[in-house]
Amino acid sequence: MTNFRRRVSPFEQQSSSKKFKYVVYFAIFILFSQFLYNSYWVTPGTNKDNAVTINIPEGSNLKEVAKELKKQNVITSKTLFKMKAKSMGLDTKVQSGIFRVNLPQNLESALKIVTTPPTENKVTIPEGYKISQIDDLLTEKGLILEGEFIECVQNCQIDHSVLKYISSQNVRNLEGFLFPDTYFISQDSFTSLDLILKMLDNFEAKLPTNYQELASNLPLTDLYSVINMASIIEREVLSQKDKQLVSGILWKRYRSNWSIDADAALLYLKKDNKITTKDLKSESLYNIRRFKGLPPTPISNPSLSSIEAALNPIESDFWFYITTLDTGEVIYAETLDQHNANVNKYLR
Repeated sequence: MTNFRRRVSPFEQQSSSKKFKYVVYFAIFILFSQFLYNSYWVTPGTNKDNAVTINIPEGSNLKEVAKELKKQNVITSKTLFKMKAKSMGLDTKVQSGIFRVNLPQNLESALKIVTTPPTENKVTIPEGYKISQIDDLLTEKGLILEGEFIECVQNCQIDHSVLKYISSQNVRNLEGFLFPDTYFISQDSFTSLDLILKMLDNFEAKLPTNYQELASNLPLTDLYSVINMASIIEREVLSQKDKQLVSGILWKRYRSNWSIDADAALLYLKKDNKITTKDLKSESLYNIRRFKGLPPTPISNPSLSSIEAALNPIESDFWFYITTLDTGEVIYAETLDQHNANVNKYLR
């Protein structure tokens, strides 16, 4: 049996080719229409949970701003963005600062955001800052009047789950639990309470999920004591390994019924960061050279690395350490004689 293949006429080939072209053109039209819609007519987003942070350094030009907006998926086209900016006379009006942008945005709404002075900015709370230092920082930035942050820590109505970790004797002292980090704040509507709640949220989010398991191996297993120890470590040494070694020394001193003997605690109540002979004889419970155990409260708001060091001490034969004045190197000693020799060599 012979198979016959139907021959396609030139007319039919041409017709098929035209259909293919139409499909391609239609697809391009749909994509371009969607592109224009996203660029020009999309309704700006209002959901703050679907937001990105745009950092525009001082002196940035339109091209640099367009690149950052495209990178963060705020706009779909850098070229159209720049054309739109020029047509609106905004090409030289971009502002510097931190912008929180709810997605999505069209070209015009994105332009209005980055050409309007930001109402939201960032404030960085350094690791190891005390509540009083946070108050000083916020005062310097013009966000509060002096003492307002301290007053809020003590007296604002704070309803937060972190409070369950805090010793009943110190319910109003949040020292140690205000997590140091960079926070985005509204300059127009800033309140100390809002920042406190953000810092407590951050503390809870950053706290190692297995902290209870790790703390079970320590002389004191409650989180308040762990944070108290972490706050001392934060102010004593810098590197992660030194933090863990010092953690091992301080926990060993506590376990052996020694005084913890950390000068950082004595400095907690001082502003000049200097210890005098009178301070060493002080009856303050923060004088843990004289009194055994931890100070009555944490002495700083520790970083995550210090919290992890408090939970993961490195055991060693060392009982003593000093930090050199010139380089900050930590020098360890196993005996008091070795320690005294190190003091004479590096600190006098």
